[in-house]
Amino acid sequence: ARVLGMPPRELACDVIAARHVKRLDLGKINNYFFLNSAQIINAPVRLECGTYSITPTTETNTIRICNVASERNGHSDPTDCILEAIITPIENRWFAKKNLRATVVPFTKIRIAATGEEHASILTDEQIILKTPADVEIAPRKLRTIVGTNRLFN
Repeated sequence: ARVLGMPPRELACDVIAARHVKRLDLGKINNYFFLNSAQIINAPVRLECGTYSITPTTETNTIRICNVASERNGHSDPTDCILEAIITPIENRWFAKKNLRATVVPFTKIRIAATGEEHASILTDEQIILKTPADVEIAPRKLRTIVGTNRLFN
């Protein structure tokens, strides 16, 4: 609700009554649409985008394909026709490395492929689990929704 600019309780009624409508992008993995994000944790995968591919350099990492900004991810805008792949190394508490930062890769179409023999799991919108290989792309302006003026995107 906060991302869309919806205030709590009764104040949300005023925002809904104002009917400020925005067309939001959706992410699409194979034939499944998602609004927020898709996540891969600690799986050996490769991101293929056109003529180049990206493989995380650490064994423990999180890859998030983001469409909507959140507290953890301030980069994404669901109206810009771009998804972001955010690759974040996970530090080992016993042998912590310094200066491990997230890598952000903007894209419109990407393929996720497992580098090992097994399929990797992709958790979409914290509900649906899909398997690799998977084609991920933007579905521009597919969702019409009412938003408030204090939203976290343009």
